[in-house]
Amino acid sequence: MRWDYDHIDRETLDFVASLPEQRTIEVDGAAPIRMVHGSPRNVSEKLCPVSGQAVLDLMLAHIGEPVLVCGHTHIPWKAWRAGKLALNPGAVCGPLNGEVGAQYALLRWCGDYWQVEHRTVTYDLYRVREAFEISGLLDKGGVFARAVLLAIQTGQNVPEEFLAYAHGLAAQAGFENRDTVPDEIWEQASVTFNWGDYENETLGCAIFEARAIASPVA
Repeated sequence: MRWDYDHIDRETLDFVASLPEQRTIEVDGAAPIRMVHGSPRNVSEKLCPVSGQAVLDLMLAHIGEPVLVCGHTHIPWKAWRAGKLALNPGAVCGPLNGEVGAQYALLRWCGDYWQVEHRTVTYDLYRVREAFEISGLLDKGGVFARAVLLAIQTGQNVPEEFLAYAHGLAAQAGFENRDTVPDEIWEQASVTFNWGDYENETLGCAIFEARAIASPVA
């Protein structure tokens, strides 16, 4: 957020502010599609067809469109529920399902229903890290920016795991406010968190990608 404050201009802020929280996409000859970030009732709500079937069913019953596209979790999935389709296309930046790359979903109209195909496009992880460093984001964002970069490089939810670890240390130290982590605990967490596990995985991904770039498929 500090880095964003220093770099995002008024034109960009105005553009973001003008965007609707959700919208319906109309395509000639096809069924309409409702698009949201979290859920139709809350931009930060996480929808999941496995652990939250009841909530997903409620959200699908809440909308008039036969298709719901959501995001927020950075995890791709699709589910047919009561004759309606719900899906998450994944994330272009920082998928959290163990994949590395840019994820998206392709919707095709098949006469009377939408068909979903999830896709992933790999890209140069070296350039991602270089951008984090050159832009100053890695330095300004500190330990959390480090966690975000590792998430992009590994497909693992490193930021959430780091936050859970830091909150765990705060609880062990007797801090009752579970919404914040004191500075001294945050610093302790940044030193003792298991960064090596993710950085070793990142190294493996980088070696694989370097080989792929050096030996392109004709």
